[in-house]
Amino acid sequence: MGDEMVPIGMGELAVVRTPAEKLAKAREAAVALKEVIQAKPKPVIFNNEQYIEFEDWQLIAHFYGVTSKVTGTEYVTFGDVLGFTASADAIDVATGHVLSSAESMCLNDEDKWSSKPKYEWHYVRKSDGKLVAEDPGPAELIWEQIDGKNRPKKERVRVGDDRVPLFQLKSMAQTRAQAKVLANIFRYVVVLAGFKATPAEEMTGHRGEVSSNGHAVQPREDGSAIVVGIESKSGTSAAGRPWTKYTVMFDDGRQVGTFDEVLAKAAQAAKDAGVFVIPTIVENGQHKNLTGLADVDAGWETDADSGTITEAQTRKFWAIARGANLDDAAIGQLLVKHGALAADAVLPMEQAVAQIPAARFDGIIQDLKTKAV
Repeated sequence: MGDEMVPIGMGELAVVRTPAEKLAKAREAAVALKEVIQAKPKPVIFNNEQYIEFEDWQLIAHFYGVTSKVTGTEYVTFGDVLGFTASADAIDVATGHVLSSAESMCLNDEDKWSSKPKYEWHYVRKSDGKLVAEDPGPAELIWEQIDGKNRPKKERVRVGDDRVPLFQLKSMAQTRAQAKVLANIFRYVVVLAGFKATPAEEMTGHRGEVSSNGHAVQPREDGSAIVVGIESKSGTSAAGRPWTKYTVMFDDGRQVGTFDEVLAKAAQAAKDAGVFVIPTIVENGQHKNLTGLADVDAGWETDADSGTITEAQTRKFWAIARGANLDDAAIGQLLVKHGALAADAVLPMEQAVAQIPAARFDGIIQDLKTKAV
């Protein structure tokens, strides 16, 4: 990086590599980067644009003999908000020269960095179907077969929230600062590769995931998701018993298996309806088994005369719109078509969607689902 311009006196710079040469090298780096990124199983995508993560910025820097170094971290408070600010340098490995510097923060007023859901596994009591934290005893256990083994039936229950530990905020501040300082230098390479130049950590603070239908969403804090696909595979056991295993895929990238036909039908119904569900997932080694499916949209319907749509309906709209791969322009046209937005309105699309009249919601959702097929 440092050999492209040299001082020739009194602060003047001279080009030592022609623009064409520099562009050719950048394209070479972009091609190599793209090959690596496209092989990622879980890329970070927002609004159909892909963002690259800190380790990807490190890879680009390695192409040019550059590394990053955290130079300082400081605990900060802003009233009730607290967190960390970090600074970092980009360094030419060969010379030790500092090429760029940057600062970044991670604060606990961010959605992902204030608290996280706390879950526990509760037994399903046989006599009344209620969930209990303590073992209810052999007579009250419901047994089910998971991966060939009999296990007590349990469901994952949210019991509260845990505060995100401060060391995690500190670590993310450092990661963001290093990603940012490398982005200061190598944004042009990332753009040439066809990716967004803002580091993914500045967008989310965590890894994103891609769903099985190719459209990405971020995992939701409450564990809710939309079913985007169901596959089945049948066979016969060594004992001659027929079996069918169902694989259920969610829009946040999770894939889980179940042998329960009733549960598979419930998942199919949720997919057809486009509703949010909270899956209960039991991990057994490398296997993830679906043992329950709760409809979080139950009771979300509103009276047609009650005004604008609810928060749950807004979430449902965006989930289906992402699945239909619609951009803001297409969404705006859809709302205008249904009389939910004036043709000459100038509003952020998030605000326009939140103001959809409840009376027009069903028609809009049906139109969205048609586009999502």
